[in-house]
Amino acid sequence: MRALNQSKTNHRGLSKTSEVFLQDGEKEARALFNELLRVTVHKGLLGAMPQEYLVPGHQNLKKKLRKRDLADLDRLMTRLREAQGRVAGEEAFDEVLDYLSERNAAAGLTLKDRRDALLCFPRLNVVSTLNMTFLSTNLIENVFRNWRQATDNVKVWKEGGDMGPRWVASGLLSAEAGFREISHYGDLPRLAAAGSKESCKPKD
Repeated sequence: MRALNQSKTNHRGLSKTSEVFLQDGEKEARALFNELLRVTVHKGLLGAMPQEYLVPGHQNLKKKLRKRDLADLDRLMTRLREAQGRVAGEEAFDEVLDYLSERNAAAGLTLKDRRDALLCFPRLNVVSTLNMTFLSTNLIENVFRNWRQATDNVKVWKEGGDMGPRWVASGLLSAEAGFREISHYGDLPRLAAAGSKESCKPKD
């Protein structure tokens, strides 16, 4: 992944100055999105704050609870994933936080520290039809899989020069061929409109 981190991506509309839109909890996903796939979106859309995916966080929290508590946690996390708007998102998050804190103090503190990152998208007051796309890892998992397939035979990544960036670009172009329309893509203009008037930062 070091070669990916050093790649030049200011072509085909990928801007080096664009804000990070989504980021996964995994190190590999963070590296890819922060250094390579900086998505070009409406300037200031997320108030320069990242939205972390809920699924990896959910799985990590489940490891800290007893088996008898997992069903309730799943129910509360589903409500959080399906929440529409700032108020509903905050309420759903607080329910999860209270539930965790009563059963595992460390898990509660971990979740509390990630509040802003996990609530960034709901705070934009966007319709919930886009939640599945922007709060799950589907967007990056397909890119990872297709990129790896396209570059699987590359055995040497030389530092310096442009060989690394060329292989990265080639792999991404191959992955691009597998892109499909996201569910409820017709609501994307509403997301862009929300970016001009809403902020994912917490209210004062």
